[in-house]
Amino acid sequence: MPKTIYLFVIATALLTFTACPPADTGSNPGDNSAGNTTGEASVEESVVAFDNSAQEAWKNKNGKFFDENLTDNFVGVSQRGRADKAMVVASISSDECDIKSARSTDSKVTEIAEGVAIQTGKNDVDGTCEGKDLPDSQFVTLLVKDGDKWKAAYHQTRPIEAASDDSGDGDEAEKSEGGEKPAAEAENGDDAENKEGAAEAEKPAAPPMPKFSNDEAAAEELTKLETDLWAAWAEKDTKPFEGVLADDFIELTADGPKDRAAILKQIAEHNCEIDSTGLSEAIATKVADNMYVFSYYGRATGKCDGETIPSAPNYTTTVFRKDGDVWKAVFHMGTPGEAA
Repeated sequence: MPKTIYLFVIATALLTFTACPPADTGSNPGDNSAGNTTGEASVEESVVAFDNSAQEAWKNKNGKFFDENLTDNFVGVSQRGRADKAMVVASISSDECDIKSARSTDSKVTEIAEGVAIQTGKNDVDGTCEGKDLPDSQFVTLLVKDGDKWKAAYHQTRPIEAASDDSGDGDEAEKSEGGEKPAAEAENGDDAENKEGAAEAEKPAAPPMPKFSNDEAAAEELTKLETDLWAAWAEKDTKPFEGVLADDFIELTADGPKDRAAILKQIAEHNCEIDSTGLSEAIATKVADNMYVFSYYGRATGKCDGETIPSAPNYTTTVFRKDGDVWKAVFHMGTPGEAA
């Protein structure tokens, strides 16, 4: 499989909603109606039951579950960018993944508005896609209540970096530099060209471009707001953030969820020297009354802790609540993009 297509499969696979099975909820994890809740179920029980059902649906390649339990304006974000509902459903139904087990740790559910809940946590996955191990990851899912049924409106993941192991690098380097030639070099030139032509013809079609619901007026307002916040962050200026971050604000950082006070402290004390910041391809998706998922590609140039900031974009999302004419950020997460 071409690299770009493989990475799309991995990225979409990481858009799975995994969680520890709930205590006995009476739901059938393989049932497409498992998102339904009873009047007795708490928000947390309902969200965990949803995630448990989604986990089973992913393992069973049950795209129908996601077709019925993602909102039509669903936004998914991973290290390869954004995916819409159609992309997720298609990938789940046709992927070449083998999932043996998946469980969630550090799970926390917060109701951020009536009928709107956010779950954060870590995914521990034992499985492969195209023979490649799936990494563990951090995740957030925003769910909205549609009648008596919870549906996912936004999901984002960030792979947890594994400790590097250089033990095999030397052997591979020796093979390239020593007497063994790579297979492509050892082949007859004509044969190699024929095989390359055949491989090109067998390439699967590129993934479809995602289509998102975008409130253009809100996107314009939030783009200006976030642009100003990025500039303030570069200057370690917390004042603009104090007016925007809601009292119940949460950011899912690489070290786990942090509240408003912790983030304000982090902004004031970060060890970065920033030359420039910017954002692009912003969309504002309304997921509930006065609640918007604002996603975009963020970039910064400069250094943090003496290291040059990677040039790949940071796929960033802020969940905003509009209180009258005032925008309040209730959640934020960034996923570093993969280098090209």
